Formats: sequence, C-alpha cells, structure tokens
Amino acid sequence: IAGGIVGDGYATTTVSNCSNYGSVNGASSLAGIIGNLQAGSVISCENHGVVTGTGNPVGGIVGKLASGKVQDSINKGNVKGQTKTGGVVGEGVGTIDNCENHGQINDGSGWDIGGVAGFMTGDVINSRNYGTVKGSSNGTHVGGIVGSLISGNVTNCTNEGLIDGFSWGAGGIVASVGNQSSI
Repeated sequence: IAGGIVGDGYATTTVSNCSNYGSVNGASSLAGIIGNLQAGSVISCENHGVVTGTGNPVGGIVGKLASGKVQDSINKGNVKGQTKTGGVVGEGVGTIDNCENHGQINDGSGWDIGGVAGFMTGDVINSRNYGTVKGSSNGTHVGGIVGSLISGNVTNCTNEGLIDGFSWGAGGIVASVGNQSSI
C-alpha cells in the first residue's frame, strides 16, 4: 500500500487540495494521492507523477476506494498496473464525480483497465478521459471511462482518448457492464 500523499486512509478520511509530483512505485493498492481509502473522500487533488504497480489495484488518484467518493480531481501522470488499473481509481465502491484523466493508462498483463476507473461498483458522473488506455495482448475489459462496471451508473462522461484493446471487451465508454447498470 502506497500513495504519493497518503498510503492507507481509514474511516472518515478526507484528503483535499493537494498535489503529487513524485513517482510512486510498489505492488498493490497504489496511487498518486492515496493508495487505499477505506471510507471517506478525496476532493480537488491532482497527480502529476508516474504511478507504476506490479500488482492491483493501481490508480492515478486512488488505488482502492473501499467506500466513499473522489471529486473534482485530475490525474496527469501515466499509470501502469497489472489488473484493476484506472486513471483516477483502480478499484472503487462509491462515487467518482467531475474527475479527469490525461495520463496514459497501461495494463501489464491483466484486465479491467479504464481511463477513469478500472473496476467500479457505483457511479461515475461528469468525468472525462483524454489519455490513451492500452491493454496487454491477453488483457480484457479496456474502457475509455470504466473497464468493468459491476453495478452502478455512468452519466454525462466523455472519452477522447485512444482505446487500444488487444483482446475482447473494449469500449469507448465502458468495456464490460454488469447487472443493474446504466450508461
């Protein structure tokens, strides 16, 4: 667990108005701002550093969002992970609202790669991806906004980045949509 600002955040953690410019390297629950957020919020934060993980989840802003929200935040750094890799959130349960990704998102050898979120249960609202999202030769579920949406909603989101999916399950907005989801 590692983050450019906070490694592990517990209940009611709020991280706001901060920026990371340094590189973050590690295994899992890795991100430019906070690696693992158990419950709480990340508001108005920016990551400019490169984030490289050998495991999952890996995100530009939050690696693993167990419960909570990420709002008004921007990732400008390149992000590379193995599975559950996203420009804003690698794996999330909660809400992503008004966030942007400008970095290149690369998957090493796994699946669930997204410009905003790699693997999401919850809502992604008013968010944008401008970066290239690239899956590996055996990776699946490569999406411009979300790689895999388990349940929830993707509303008023825009992808302007290139989606480079080698295998099956690529989408300009969402690559894989689960039950009780809407786009």
